[in-house]
Formats: sequence, structure tokens, C-alpha cells
Amino acid sequence: MNGHKIAVLFFMMSGADVGGCGAVEPSQALSTGCGGAVVVPGTYTLSTLDGAGIIRRYDVVIPVGYNDTVGHSVIYAFHAAGGTAAQARAWGFQNQGTTHPILVAPQGRAYLRYGIGWDDHCTGYDMAFFENMRAHIEATYCVDRTKRYVAGFSWGGDFATALTCCKGAEISAAAIASASDEFTCGKNYSPTDYKTYQNYASCTGVQNKTDIRMTHDALNYDSGYRFPFFATTEDLFRAWNSCTTAQTTVGACKHYTCTGKAFWDCGYTGLGHAIPSTWVADSWAFFSTH
Repeated sequence: MNGHKIAVLFFMMSGADVGGCGAVEPSQALSTGCGGAVVVPGTYTLSTLDGAGIIRRYDVVIPVGYNDTVGHSVIYAFHAAGGTAAQARAWGFQNQGTTHPILVAPQGRAYLRYGIGWDDHCTGYDMAFFENMRAHIEATYCVDRTKRYVAGFSWGGDFATALTCCKGAEISAAAIASASDEFTCGKNYSPTDYKTYQNYASCTGVQNKTDIRMTHDALNYDSGYRFPFFATTEDLFRAWNSCTTAQTTVGACKHYTCTGKAFWDCGYTGLGHAIPSTWVADSWAFFSTH
């Protein structure tokens, strides 16, 4: 199949934390997959279960130069609504840096009536899907567990946001493109109040765990998300990372002064609902320095 190696594996993490927050950070950086079996670089399609017991597929790209004694960074890339793992692979995160990262590109499935996408709740079935993927990747390949990164566009960005909330202790940095998740919790719903974020009550215990870089249209001309959700998401991320309103401008980005983890808010005039042309390179540079 287009020169790709295809492997199918059914794997489920015993006792996986499928429903929430407060995961324990690893005491050692290197994963148990270091020094294991010989791994041939290439693209593999693997399978595991999600929290609903459904078999799910995900692609793994092992870079040329992979070394089973060196901890590699891992990027989990989540496609947009109606998208595919192949589209997330095509972004090219696996080609960044001199020592390329391992790329994991999961495939979403139909969620309620909204089509192919992600269950972006802390108790949702995709949290278990992520845990099962992560457990297999780290048991099979040599991973630096302090360099787990997530990236997503649109609905995939919503899920990346949910991961920083629900699994923040396991994520080093997140790149979130044109995404502004739901602010619908409770009776006092307000699109301008970040505390109405749907997972807010579940994620307050894992604040200051994840560096965040968000990109979006500077003037909120985004067909996928309505005003003022990006501003509300900005408030949410500033609260998570203990940021003040003080900021410095670096290109299209506002770099907030934070006492916790870093937060960069990058607005592009005329972007619409899209990924900036330099998003992958900029995200990798952000990952590499955080």
C-alpha cells in the first residue's frame, strides 16, 4: 500500500485511567520500550481499543535514524472534523528537527450526530483511546516521556485542548489551531466566561502542566467557531497557566507573562478557519524550547 508497512496490533492498557485527571508524571524520562526489539523506520498502522470497546486505528511514523537507546519525542496529531489520520500525517510533523520525532496520527470516528471527530470530554471514550495508544507507543519504542506533544486543527484542536485539561500531567506542550472548544457547562452558560468550559470542573487539578500555543484568525473571521470563543479560550489558557495580562509581541503572537507554563496566543489576519502556512515549523520550534 503505497510502500507503507502495515501492522495491526490489538492492545489495551490494563487498568488505564479512562476517565479523568491527575495522572502521575513518570519518575524516569525513558520509556520501557528503550533497548527493545529492532524497529525498522517507516509508517505503520496499528489498532487498539477506545473507552467504548471499539477497535480504533492509528498511524505511527518511525523516523529514519531511530535509535532504541535514545529517548525520542512523540507528537500526537489530531485531524479536523471529517478528516483522516493521513491528513494529520501530511502536516509533516515527522519531518521536523534534526532528530525527527515519532508521529502518532489517530483516526477519529463518528461522534453523536456530528460526523467523524473526537469525544473531547474527560470521561469520553477517546481519553481511553489516547491512553492505550500512549501505553503501547512507550512500551514498544524508545520515548522521552518529558517530550510528549499534542497538536490538532479544528475539532482535533478541541481534543488537544481536552488533553491539556484531562491529561495535562502527561502532556509537555500543545499546539492548537483554529479551535475553541465548547463553553456550555452548567445553568449559567456564557460564551464569554471561560469557567463554563465543558471540562472545567474536571481539569482544575492539573493546571500549570502544559505549555500551550494557540493559532487563530486575528479578527475572529472563522467559519468554524463564532465570536467570542477565541477570546474566551484565551482567558481559559491564561487561567490554566497562571498568566497575567502582561504580554510581549513576537511576530503574530502574544507571549503572556505566566508564573506557570508558557502560553502563546497567535492571531493571523485573514486566516479564516485554517492552519497558518508556518504552523508545523512554528509548533515544532515551540515544542523544542518548552
